[in-house]
Amino acid sequence: MWAMERDSRSLLEAALREHVATGCPGVILEISAPSLGFTFSGAEGFFARDNSRRLRTDDVFRAASVTKAVTAATAVRLASHHRWNLDDPITPLLPPKAIEHLSQLKGLKSIDELTIRRLLNHSSGLPDYFFDEGFQAQVKAKPDRVWHSEELIEAASATGQLLFPPGTDFAYGDTSYALVGIAIEQLLGCPLAEAYRSLIFAPLEMQATYLEGHEASRSGEISHHYDGSRDLWDANLSFDWAGGGLVTTAGDLIEFMHGLFGNVLFDERWLYQLTSWRNETRWRPHSSARYLRYGLGLGTNIAFGEELVGVTGVWGAFAYYWPNGNAAIAGTLNLVGADRPALIDAAIVALKRLPSARKFQSSGSSVKLPNCHSVRFIESTLD
Repeated sequence: MWAMERDSRSLLEAALREHVATGCPGVILEISAPSLGFTFSGAEGFFARDNSRRLRTDDVFRAASVTKAVTAATAVRLASHHRWNLDDPITPLLPPKAIEHLSQLKGLKSIDELTIRRLLNHSSGLPDYFFDEGFQAQVKAKPDRVWHSEELIEAASATGQLLFPPGTDFAYGDTSYALVGIAIEQLLGCPLAEAYRSLIFAPLEMQATYLEGHEASRSGEISHHYDGSRDLWDANLSFDWAGGGLVTTAGDLIEFMHGLFGNVLFDERWLYQLTSWRNETRWRPHSSARYLRYGLGLGTNIAFGEELVGVTGVWGAFAYYWPNGNAAIAGTLNLVGADRPALIDAAIVALKRLPSARKFQSSGSSVKLPNCHSVRFIESTLD
């Protein structure tokens, strides 16, 4: 038994070394599988390419779109507290300027068609400001500019056209999450960072995580991450906000995944809302975000024959939950385009080698995850 656990650890350590050997500056991987009696925490490589300090397991990194899962969990927690309904229009919670910008979009018959659920599951039809060429040109021209939430909606509206009628299709992007972030602030009367902290971070003791550019650092210098040879460490990412602005650690993401699936934040009735999947999704060519099915801020992928539920970020971050083994897997590869699936495959192989994993593989998922209930998203009101 101990020999097989050692083999699993050796496999994971070798996977980390392999990623660094093939060009990734640094890799962090953390696994928590309490039902299997197994934990792993490892880091390989360097804090920065020109820095001699080794990367550590508790180093912070940018979460990018992993933030979407936190925003969605915040929205669902508010629904579980009866502060709003996921199928309600977002209009009453938007400031006049945001409504003015949205009104400029051709094809949007009524802003009331934009429900909280449609925004969270990417069925709103709103264009994505993040990849708009005009917006990218502004970011490059003034890299130090601090972007405010309503400016993000203005940037999206400047594209001029709704992608499709709300509720009829799927298009992944950041605009809808910016709107949900604005609505959360309006509903609670506090900054989004405070909402995250009171509703998610504090209950789960995610002490290192914070919203970059909107609150002070809580955990030291951010580890460097790269797009090719370009160091993105000093980039101002205030424009990512509710769709991708968090800084975190692998350990905090482990707490987040266990909190979601361990009924800490809400019970299974509300987890069901997060994991009501759409099977038909479309992704941009070369998109770093790519899931087989998508719910609210979370998607599913296959790793070594096992379905995982989780979320990834463009800069390399990831957070997954393996229902069959009640295992959380999180970390980062600090290079855009690094082979993240290979690392996740290695994690699942290591877990499935454990003798304690056999009973879970044969008994089925420890968390009931719903299938897609129709071609369209679930848009029913909870009783």
